Amino acid sequence: MEEVYSCMVDTRGERPRLLSGASSPWLGPRVRWSDDLGATWQESPEGGPRFAEDAGTSVERVWQLAPGTERGVVWAGTEPGAVWRSDDGGATFALEQALDLAWPRPAPTCELIWATQAADDVLRLRAFDEAGRLLLVRAYCGKGPKHD
Repeated sequence: MEEVYSCMVDTRGERPRLLSGASSPWLGPRVRWSDDLGATWQESPEGGPRFAEDAGTSVERVWQLAPGTERGVVWAGTEPGAVWRSDDGGATFALEQALDLAWPRPAPTCELIWATQAADDVLRLRAFDEAGRLLLVRAYCGKGPKHD
């Protein structure tokens, strides 16, 4: 049995790609994709975003999936709070921006917000503590972070 925390439909390619951020008690968090509208699903050998072995933490959930401005770019927001970038349609992910992993537990709640206004494509990351207080806002425009 798996819990699905995030879904995305990517229509930027020749055919739609479905992506899901799911978690299994046995396999842990995974990002899976389907290029045939869900008839079959694939995942990379590592399964999705992963911190380095010596990071002292591990990805618990993939809360958000959002398309990037460039074809093939997919953003993932995880618990604990981090932003990951995929340049291959969600097959592999690299850590883009980690939030302070030394924050007291529980880890902050993160949300990714994709907004297109005129020609300005922006991906925003907001992190909240358990009382709902805003801890951090970051905006990603193009290839790098831009602080709000």
